[in-house]
Amino acid sequence: MGSGAVTRSDEGAPFGRAGQARLPWLLVGGASALSLFLLAHPYSGIIHDAELYVGRAMADADPNGLGRDIFFAHEGQSAFSIYPRLSGAFLRAVGAEPGALILTLAGLCAWFAALAVFAGQLAKGRLLWACLVTAAVVPSYYGQLFRYAEPFATPRLPAEALVLAALAALCAGRKWLALSVLLLAALVHPIMAVPGLAVWVLVQAYRDRRWLLLAGGGGAVLVMLAGAAGLPVAERLFQLMDRDWADALSVNAYLFPSQWPDTAWADIVVRSATILVALRFVRLPMARAVLGAIVIVGVLGVALTLLAADLWIVVLIVQAQPWRALWLVCLAGALTFPIAALGLWRRGNAGQVALACLVLGWLASPLSSIGALGAAAALLTLAADRKRPGLFTERARWIGLVAVTILGALVLLQRLLVVLPVWSAKPPGASILTHVWLFWIWTIPVVLAAILLAARRSAVPRAAAARGALVLAVLAAMIWDDRPSFARVATRYQPDSELVRLLPPGQGEILWLRGGATYAWKLVGRPNWASYAQGGSIVFSRDLGMIWRDRMDRLVASGLASEADRFPWAGKPDAILEPTRADIAGFCRAPDAPVAIVVPDDGTVRLPEGLKMRTYRLPAPSQELRMRPEGLGWQSLGQAFVVPCSAERQGGALRGSGAG
Repeated sequence: MGSGAVTRSDEGAPFGRAGQARLPWLLVGGASALSLFLLAHPYSGIIHDAELYVGRAMADADPNGLGRDIFFAHEGQSAFSIYPRLSGAFLRAVGAEPGALILTLAGLCAWFAALAVFAGQLAKGRLLWACLVTAAVVPSYYGQLFRYAEPFATPRLPAEALVLAALAALCAGRKWLALSVLLLAALVHPIMAVPGLAVWVLVQAYRDRRWLLLAGGGGAVLVMLAGAAGLPVAERLFQLMDRDWADALSVNAYLFPSQWPDTAWADIVVRSATILVALRFVRLPMARAVLGAIVIVGVLGVALTLLAADLWIVVLIVQAQPWRALWLVCLAGALTFPIAALGLWRRGNAGQVALACLVLGWLASPLSSIGALGAAAALLTLAADRKRPGLFTERARWIGLVAVTILGALVLLQRLLVVLPVWSAKPPGASILTHVWLFWIWTIPVVLAAILLAARRSAVPRAAAARGALVLAVLAAMIWDDRPSFARVATRYQPDSELVRLLPPGQGEILWLRGGATYAWKLVGRPNWASYAQGGSIVFSRDLGMIWRDRMDRLVASGLASEADRFPWAGKPDAILEPTRADIAGFCRAPDAPVAIVVPDDGTVRLPEGLKMRTYRLPAPSQELRMRPEGLGWQSLGQAFVVPCSAERQGGALRGSGAG
């Protein structure tokens, strides 16, 4: 017991003793964990990168309309994945709205199933259940912006599921099956699959160093030779990104780890430390090898990015984004936290002091870089105890436990003080469930309850377990689809007749300002002249980057955008735009100007008097939680103004009554 090793009693069914029938309780435990996973990953519709992939399918069906958008004409990344072809055919067959929902739900279920198989190689019984629950509800950000298990339709979701399935096979000693699955994942999304392939190589090298020479050294030589020969893609290894392209990419700070906030690094340190602690308590040698390889690959991925992307700006390295290996590190950190927690608790005073430090790190890392110090203190505590057993007293243990309790209460209080006012002001039809989980309000008590249940010696009553699983399943079925009212209308990708009537005829580009980055795509099926969404793929296409940067520069110069509009995810509040009539007229005179500007009537854009425009009422109100100058709050939009550019292009004046 003092070593903290997993005991035979931990290997029973999730809600009973080992001698009981396991299958019903595995189903009950699995269903409850899956329900919690879905509740923590609610569906908000076709958002973020799903807009790009679903839009790609709609653009391919309309090459002379939406297909002319600068993003779809130059995006440069679809050729590296089979996903756009498969998902595009499906979306066009069943429709964008239901198709995206089906792809997301199927992807999440497959992802969780793969996670469960992988977790089954690390733990058994109630400890396995606690691992699944923790991985399900802990916020899944890695790096600065991205998340694993994203609840929207992108190829990253199925690729991650395949990687997790491959790692489970690798833990079980099925190395060729694992490699086959990883190669399939690479066809779906190569960037997400490469970390899994690197883990596979390191695990083989751990058993036989010749694999490192063959797969590592030999692979590097082949890539170098291919690049030197000028073969497609590989040649980019010998190309440095020019200054103009690099300047355009600077808005996508997530590509460059040197620009990440301190909290992103603190989270990485805490999760890596958790894996290192958990290694002591995982019994399966191959599982320990896989977990250790995940940490090494994460470190190597970040180091390579800092060197060849941040410093030298090598085109292929910037595009390959080796830092994405952190998705496995951050997931494995959450997955192994219950293993580390129970193992440390059973190691006596030193283990419990280390556990207190580790928990302090988890609690503090979303708020401050101090969280990294807590994780480091946990590792140092274990190292000190190894050298001087008995160094940590009962008093030190109690100090640690009290400190954790106080900090946990303060963190929850701080989060509640932020979220409760937002929740109370939530407009009808708005979505907030995702934000509640991301603020850890439900995460902390759920994880604590799961670990305490795993630590119980007595069996949980069957009826209570079944009722709890049923309640969670019903709750997930009722509220998983958390799309706001506007998203339910806009994501149909069907032209809104009212907006079509107000716009100039034809297929000319539209400029939809501010948050409506893809509204032109969804509501009228026409190209959007420029938006932050189009900047998401400029790392794969210099042509797109140059066009996008030029257009965003012109918008900023004309007072139609601010610097924050280039990258709204940075958390900066929207600046109030006040373009003059001369600004708008000058912008509209350009030969490539859009046929109309759609301006949201949300108080963030102040149009000059006497401007010719018509009022457009949205088919449903749009409610978004945004960072405003006074803090986090709701941004409501019920109507917009359509300003035609055609009059100025034909030599007329932009004058009018201001309503229509």
